[in-house]
Amino acid sequence: MNQKIDWVSIEKEYRLGQKSMRVLAHQFGVHSSNISRRAKKYGWSKDKAYMVRQETLALIEHRKRSTPTDKDIEVAAATNRQVIFNHRRSLGNALSLFSMLVAELKAIFDNQAEIESDIIDFNSKIGRRRRNRMLRAVSLPTYARILRDLSVALKNLIPLERKAYNLDSSSGDDDAPNSIHITYHNKS
Repeated sequence: MNQKIDWVSIEKEYRLGQKSMRVLAHQFGVHSSNISRRAKKYGWSKDKAYMVRQETLALIEHRKRSTPTDKDIEVAAATNRQVIFNHRRSLGNALSLFSMLVAELKAIFDNQAEIESDIIDFNSKIGRRRRNRMLRAVSLPTYARILRDLSVALKNLIPLERKAYNLDSSSGDDDAPNSIHITYHNKS
């Protein structure tokens, strides 16, 4: 080895006690046993390790207790804004899909007699089992199940939407705004 070993830096790092002997050896390109021998010969100790730990804890504690800056608040508000807009967009899409499904269900229900007639007229080309399945698909109990499922979906979506738009008081805070009540109207 022709390179000069920086024993001053090695001693400093050794005394800080943050790196293992192996890490120091790799960092400075010297065998760990050489560092160990030199530390013993010159009486190096990891006397600054405790101070480093104390300073680290102080910094952590300071960070825990530090007051957020205006910039911190601005960044948090911008993040919240984006999350709320994403939720509103998703809920809007879900409510729009709900409205489309209800309108489609209504159109099928309004034309049920005509659809059943077409299925029965189509009897000669399809088998009896298939015809019965098709008639069941447009029957009143099927509509009732679909409407029940859509109602459950709406029951889940409305509270989510109200929360996304902050329409309800979500806590028992005395200074929280009163609940805002909205009546939903069918758009079709």
